Amino acid sequence: MEQRPPNKAWMRVQIVILRFLMRIGMVLHGYPPPIPPRPSFVRTLPRLDEFDSQRVKLYFYTPKRYAEQKRAGHRYPVVVNFHGGGFCIGKATDDARWARAVVEGADSVVVSVEYRLAPEAPFPAAVDDGVRALQYLEDHAAELALDVSRVSLSGFSSGGNLAFTVPLRRHLLRQDSLKPSPTPSTTLTPYETQDGSSINLHLSTLSQYPPGSTSRPSASRSQSAQHLLRHTSTTTSTNNGSDSSNNNGRSQTPALSLRIISIISWYPIVDYVLPRHIRRDRSVFPSKTLPKFMTT
Repeated sequence: MEQRPPNKAWMRVQIVILRFLMRIGMVLHGYPPPIPPRPSFVRTLPRLDEFDSQRVKLYFYTPKRYAEQKRAGHRYPVVVNFHGGGFCIGKATDDARWARAVVEGADSVVVSVEYRLAPEAPFPAAVDDGVRALQYLEDHAAELALDVSRVSLSGFSSGGNLAFTVPLRRHLLRQDSLKPSPTPSTTLTPYETQDGSSINLHLSTLSQYPPGSTSRPSASRSQSAQHLLRHTSTTTSTNNGSDSSNNNGRSQTPALSLRIISIISWYPIVDYVLPRHIRRDRSVFPSKTLPKFMTT
């Protein structure tokens, strides 16, 4: 018997209820010490278009001496974090305690991405927002005192999925920009880069890469993570001569492109091969699985 698609109106009602309950839970979660820190500052990415009601925000958590060190020209490594919530609930501030641990332990800047949520912004909106976030950080690295040659990605649950899919999608989009591609039915230009170029975020499918193609991302589980880091990270530097000085004798800071050096993914949702009902039936603790209406 063919399964009927879920009622969208009822789905939205469920999402509103879930988000309300989630907020209550996170308020209670914030009371036991240590109290979660507040973001140091927030940046909002440009709108996708005039009809875009959901804004993508970047929440920055910075070391105590960030402002002082920034004035001195110091650049911090950056950890870009994606929150969990099944791509439909959750906020960037949910992982504030994790952000504090990273800031204090690694002396780095943490940027938590508040990506758009389904069902208002269905797949692949969250992945595209992650790509936009990386592009923004790369283009504003000097202004934000970020060393984008040392970028790590982290994420929890669905955010753990984004920690893998965002750099992969960024890699595929860059490959697409280097060769002619069919015009997609829907083309988004969510972010104009400082050099005047743009990233057109349309759905890049692996069907563009035939089996055996050297450009096709590796599907080997044992090697896929290292392959991802190796092929989605590049560092470039520019200068006007054989040394690091320009014609006026002044030193010139190399221009670094974004380089991902590590991925920290906590209980990521990455395997969509088995249907949900089979995975639920095989669960060792069936009573601890998510309710069916949530996974739908």
